[in-house]
Amino acid sequence: MRTSNDLFQLINSMNQTEKRYFKVYASKHIIGEKNNYVKLFEAIEKQTEYDEADIRKKFEGTKFIKQLSVAKNYLYNILLKSLHTYHSNNSAASKTDELLHEAYILDKKALYNQERKLLEKALNISITHELFPKILEILKVKINLLGKIPYAKDHGREIERMKKMQLDSIEKIENLWEYLNLKSKHKVLITQHLVSRSRKDINEMDIILSDKLLTDEKKAITFDSKNIFFNIIAVVNNKKGQWKKTYEIIKKQLALLESRPELLPENMERYINASANYLLITKTAGTPDEFKTALKKFKSIFDKYHGYIDESSRLLMLRALNSEL
Repeated sequence: MRTSNDLFQLINSMNQTEKRYFKVYASKHIIGEKNNYVKLFEAIEKQTEYDEADIRKKFEGTKFIKQLSVAKNYLYNILLKSLHTYHSNNSAASKTDELLHEAYILDKKALYNQERKLLEKALNISITHELFPKILEILKVKINLLGKIPYAKDHGREIERMKKMQLDSIEKIENLWEYLNLKSKHKVLITQHLVSRSRKDINEMDIILSDKLLTDEKKAITFDSKNIFFNIIAVVNNKKGQWKKTYEIIKKQLALLESRPELLPENMERYINASANYLLITKTAGTPDEFKTALKKFKSIFDKYHGYIDESSRLLMLRALNSEL
């Protein structure tokens, strides 16, 4: 059973577009008493903190209120399903999962050529978005499929191609895990953004920078690995008061993010963080013209990517702008 506070927090975390979508979703997917569930949603939405006595008073005399705990649990689950459906359109992983499920259906119907086309589509999406575990999952399905279709001359080449993709994906997954472990290992130091002047802290930060994974950008072989690489080096140099080095690294990270526009929607928080950091560092280490350009560009992010910016990212943008205006 979901707690009342879980439901209250979930509703209050939703933006207006998500709330509108839920009401449309509810009208199509809730069988019977759908108006009561929407009314319960709206009643909780208006509260500044959860007040069950108020809810019971609003629904007094209805059959619905006799099973309020069940209703709240049902509403919580239908909200999650609504949010899943709403956000699946913006997620490459969700699109890939959908294609895999459709391929599974076609496989059961022995429509193998159609299945093969869907798997290729899913594979292309996964490659573009660097979804390496998904690539391995799709390759496993494709290998099984090869055993079900008539022998063709290209089977040998196809198996060899898939083997190379499998090894490449495994290597990149391992590389990403190395950088994630490095980030986790030094989490305390690299999440404290204050400039440190103590010799002990500076020595610790120099030790971080001497790690073999941070000695050469080429060691980071995935989009995510490179972002972690740039992020750690930028934060450490910033803590050391090395403004010029910080400026150069953040500039590189921002260039990396903008070089992959197809990945920006799902990396919006990372992009906004990098853009905010670039805005701040140009004021310290850049020229006045660079700062003006960075500020103008930062302000344009909301208009350009409005549909992909969540509440936490919006607040981050406001804080960054307020500190500069």
